[in-house]
Amino acid sequence: NRKVDDMEDLVNQNDELTDEEKQAAIQVIEEHKNEIIGNIGDQTTDDGVTRIKDQGIQTLSRDTATPVVKPNAKQAIRDKAAKQREIINNTPDATQDEIQDALNQLTTDETDAIDNVTNATTNADVETAKNNGINTIGAVVPQVTHKQAARDAINQATATKRQQINSNREATQEEKNAALNELTQATNHALEQINQATTNDDVDTAKGDGLNAINPIAPVTVVKQAARDAVSHDAQQHIAEINANPDATQEERQAAIDKVNAAVAAANANILNANTNADVEQVKTNAIQGIQAIEPATKVKTDAKNAIDQSAETQHNAIFNNNDATLEEQQAAQQLLDQAVATAKQNINAADTN
Repeated sequence: NRKVDDMEDLVNQNDELTDEEKQAAIQVIEEHKNEIIGNIGDQTTDDGVTRIKDQGIQTLSRDTATPVVKPNAKQAIRDKAAKQREIINNTPDATQDEIQDALNQLTTDETDAIDNVTNATTNADVETAKNNGINTIGAVVPQVTHKQAARDAINQATATKRQQINSNREATQEEKNAALNELTQATNHALEQINQATTNDDVDTAKGDGLNAINPIAPVTVVKQAARDAVSHDAQQHIAEINANPDATQEERQAAIDKVNAAVAAANANILNANTNADVEQVKTNAIQGIQAIEPATKVKTDAKNAIDQSAETQHNAIFNNNDATLEEQQAAQQLLDQAVATAKQNINAADTN
């Protein structure tokens, strides 16, 4: 009986056994006990009793229950965790940090599941703990967000920069295309570096480098400014020629200069609105040709000289039609008239304003 009590205590104290396994083991012990006691009662000698007793104790010593339900449940949990660990480690697009966070969570969930199996008492409780643990473990995956967030930041910066480039009126289409090509290369390189990064810090570095490469990209705007400079230079030269025109009055010169300035303003507007390098070149050429064609009117001085000539002709006729004057007197008068005409025209040429 003492051996029976000892063996039953060992069974009841074994946490790896479920209640059903304990009950089955105790039932075996009780059956062996009853069988041994019956065999002892059948003995007629002291030696026979001792022999049966010793054999019975050996039999009872072997009545140690072998846990099956809980070890099987724990092995199922460990197998599931091993498969899930492989899935986690092979998660595409996950950083090492995201993988490690998931692995840490998996270890915690695996430990909790095994503890719950250990603490379960019945077969049903073990089954429930096992299934709950497997379901929890199967749901553990990396939170794959870091690389996508970095790619989103790069793509947003690229979209903003592309809009800025395309809306730059100072750039020709060729200059825009050059900047857009540079933008595409910078974007692709940044995305490639993000995809190849392994840790969160590596991803952040790749994103920062990408943004730093994208943000300064802008068209190199030289074509339109060069065209404006050429038009302006030609206009200044032509204005100098206008101001040096002795046959125009100040008012006539200013009117011509105003036309030149208006032509320059129109050319600048057309240059700004031009799309391609060829368009800009055509606007520049047309503007310079138009400016060169602007000349000041010389009507005021011409009209004044014509009036002098007409008056001189009338006076000439009057002199030579004067029958009371000798030829010498007529010639002397004509000489005075010619001098007066020359002086008048000289004064007209020297005059600046109307």
